[in-house]
Amino acid sequence: FIEIVLKKEKIKINEPTLRLLYKYSEGQLNKAIDILQLSAMISTNINSEVLFEVINRDRDKKIKELLRPILKGDFSAVRTQLRKIRREFNYSAQEIY
Repeated sequence: FIEIVLKKEKIKINEPTLRLLYKYSEGQLNKAIDILQLSAMISTNINSEVLFEVINRDRDKKIKELLRPILKGDFSAVRTQLRKIRREFNYSAQEIY
């Protein structure tokens, strides 16, 4: 299905970058399409640099969202968000804590 979207939208992406997209999206089609849409806003010739730029923006946004409950002292919400970030970005506990 991704190949159909790429062809219709005239987006070029090489095989290694396509594998990175699959890995990051964890095989979830909706997540892969969202990443492709954001990447295509940067360039219709998507390479690993473009993909990482989009992925890093998402990660930075999630980390900024974590600051709200920290500042409010809502540590239960902090713990919940940290677990979500760990799962989504495949971080180990040591990388977070």
